[in-house]
Amino acid sequence: MEVKYCESCSKKVTEDDTGAILTNDKRVFCGKCAAPFSDNKGHQKRFVPLFRQPDPTRRARAIDAVRSSNSRVFQGLAIFAGCAFLGAVILWSNGGKQPQPIENHPQADSGTVETPAITAPRSDIKEAAKTQAAVPVPHTDVNDLPTAQAPATPEEAQKIADQEISNIRNNRAARRLAELKNSFAQHPSNLWDYRDRLTEFLLANRSTPAGAEAATILAALKVPEDAAKPQAAIDFEKSPISKERMVLWLRADAGVTKDPVDHVSRWADQSDRHSDLSNSDPARQPQLIDHSVQGRPAIRFDGARTYLSNDTTGIFKVANTMFLVLKTVRPPKDFRIILDTATDDKTSRHQVDIGPNSIYTTVETGGRMDAKQVADGQYFLFTAIFNDAESELFIDGVLSTKGKFQGTRPADPPFVLGSRYTKNMYFFAGDIAELAIYDGVLDDVSCRNIESYLKAKYFDGSK
Repeated sequence: MEVKYCESCSKKVTEDDTGAILTNDKRVFCGKCAAPFSDNKGHQKRFVPLFRQPDPTRRARAIDAVRSSNSRVFQGLAIFAGCAFLGAVILWSNGGKQPQPIENHPQADSGTVETPAITAPRSDIKEAAKTQAAVPVPHTDVNDLPTAQAPATPEEAQKIADQEISNIRNNRAARRLAELKNSFAQHPSNLWDYRDRLTEFLLANRSTPAGAEAATILAALKVPEDAAKPQAAIDFEKSPISKERMVLWLRADAGVTKDPVDHVSRWADQSDRHSDLSNSDPARQPQLIDHSVQGRPAIRFDGARTYLSNDTTGIFKVANTMFLVLKTVRPPKDFRIILDTATDDKTSRHQVDIGPNSIYTTVETGGRMDAKQVADGQYFLFTAIFNDAESELFIDGVLSTKGKFQGTRPADPPFVLGSRYTKNMYFFAGDIAELAIYDGVLDDVSCRNIESYLKAKYFDGSK
């Protein structure tokens, strides 16, 4: 225990000295020396007793608090038990039945149940209850209640699953048939194509209601003998042009990797070189557009920031032949780059541009060739033969211009589709359905065959 001494007389201050005080500035005075402080005369400082006196009632007050808490607990338990007992008595008096709300009474809708207002004394209510005829309440037998349906057997479960699958197949076939009918309504002159598509649809959906409807349409469809029959599409596998000469083949209906919102991250090359184009930035990826041309898809570039590229293709050499199916979605105010191959501004490169007046090709140090003006918003077929001084450009299979197209090319340049090689300017705004590039110059017959294939596929044989 700490020993304290009086500030005035230096005597030891013990606990027996009940008059000892402690001032607010931590000074100690014994009871004798603290007498002048007791009447608060001559001093403005507050003081407190140095030693606290024991409280003899502390234990008693603690015991009373515990007893009071226990008493409240017992009171709560007693109230709960009383309520439970009262509820049991009420249920016993009602014969174990739950009281039925008036709005759920079987005769509530018929209007036969009346609820008298309680405005008279209880004696009058009892008399009224005696004189009033009892309202019959129908009793429902437990045996009359509908029983729960037994679980289906495996055979029944299989029937239900087969029926669901059949419904899905029927709905899908109905939607497809509606698309075919709508396409024919937009292009009624294409009877041959409509008949072929209906036949293909019927073979795949013969067991569906839509298949039966397609059979009825086919039976009633009469194709005149003099109706224009589109040229058959050329299969590249069976074409006289070998795929070994093909260095790039991009088709919007094959090899497209997209996310749920149709943003294209990869466009796979269908040639044997596998020079795929890609873009890993979702904010700058082009978009796949279904039914863009003749019910077929295309890749749309927004003209602001989208592109696809391959950094080490080396596609273009001294001589190449290119076929491109495309359209612009808005008129360019200045020139826009459809495709570009370069490593810097000084090295010569192949470049296909489109401007306010024409589509043209350039080689940085080898000249420029312009084709005729094309209408905005309409698909067209662009064919370019790069062969130095004997280069040619075609629009829809018709020769547009001849000229000189030569220069020194980079050994292995990148290939950028939709913008300049720097990927930051001159973005193309339009749709590209198909692009095919061959090594070397193809002969006239091969070029006409490929153009016929593309016309039949995208232009319904009208070009």
